[in-house]
Amino acid sequence: TGYKVLYPKLDNCASIADVQKVVREAIQKKTGAILLRGWDQNKWGAVGFPSKADIDAVESETPVALIRIDGHAMWCNSAMLRFVGIDTATISPVGGEILHDEKGEPTGILIDEAMSLVYDTLPPHDDETLTNILRAGLHEFAKHHVGVHDMGIPAEWWEPYKKLYK
Repeated sequence: TGYKVLYPKLDNCASIADVQKVVREAIQKKTGAILLRGWDQNKWGAVGFPSKADIDAVESETPVALIRIDGHAMWCNSAMLRFVGIDTATISPVGGEILHDEKGEPTGILIDEAMSLVYDTLPPHDDETLTNILRAGLHEFAKHHVGVHDMGIPAEWWEPYKKLYK
């Protein structure tokens, strides 16, 4: 939630064109890889997933990864696929899938555990950034009087959680 408070979100995008607009704006504001969340192709009346070409049309040099609203799919542009080393020869990890087109090329859609190929390659946030993300999320929950329990966190979140607890 904190990430969605601090960074552009895709939840309200009603089309690929809307997603492209958000990506274009994010590229103008940030250097380095772009990681955004919230797209849902079902809202667009789409049949099937979008492809890397849809993001490449607005940004083909900066690595871009867009996480689906449910967290079970990631939509990457060609630059992200190159950055993390995904190509026609990359084997899908157990518990995930790299989708391919009819020519065998990765489409840019990674399902479940295949998303770890991106997560494990991107540099981690520093503690200050993680603390700010957590603080923003906790503030958002408190504003709405919602209690929160986290069922599991990555190791890099431990120190920021302890800092906020103190």
